[in-house]
Amino acid sequence: MLEIVSQPIVNIIAGQKVMEEYLSRPGCAIKDYFTMKDRNTLIRREMHAILQSIEESAGDSPYNINVTLYTLPFISKLPFINWRGGIEIVEWENSISPYFKQTRMAIRDLQSRGLMVWADDVTAGDLSMWLRVGTNGFKVELQEIQNNPEFLKALQNTKKPIIVERIETESEHQWIKQKGITLAQGYYYGRPEKLGKVVQFQAADAY
Repeated sequence: MLEIVSQPIVNIIAGQKVMEEYLSRPGCAIKDYFTMKDRNTLIRREMHAILQSIEESAGDSPYNINVTLYTLPFISKLPFINWRGGIEIVEWENSISPYFKQTRMAIRDLQSRGLMVWADDVTAGDLSMWLRVGTNGFKVELQEIQNNPEFLKALQNTKKPIIVERIETESEHQWIKQKGITLAQGYYYGRPEKLGKVVQFQAADAY
């Protein structure tokens, strides 16, 4: 079973929502969810279920869907990956480093379909790698830039869009505004909300 939730991303200067982020949460432990004969079949069915659910619930806003770097090359080849919005790649995985070229090709393939490709959970240690693979923008947690002013400067020097996550208070909102941040996400702007429909999709169905 997949539970689909959404959370707004806002333009803090204009004071309005500019896109939604959609996340899927399996109804079991991740290790159990991926215990099956054909992982590619599961990924394909999961993405189809997510997109179908979103299509029935989403409004006019563009939306981003979270994927892992591990599944990115496969997802980029799915014929139905095409919508107004983008992909958020969650965390750089060192185990993928040997497959740098394949990752860059997958990102370019998604971009050729008109999708924005965001690097999620970016840190100072992996920024250079994300730049090399060619993502369109970056998502970073507030704490990462509060604790490391040089990292914030490096992000802004890329001239790429930045979304700052985990904004929960007025003071945090004002802090990023003073730093010249335009896009943000967090409880201050809206908590994650479940879509009306829970997708009945079991890992056991993948065979």
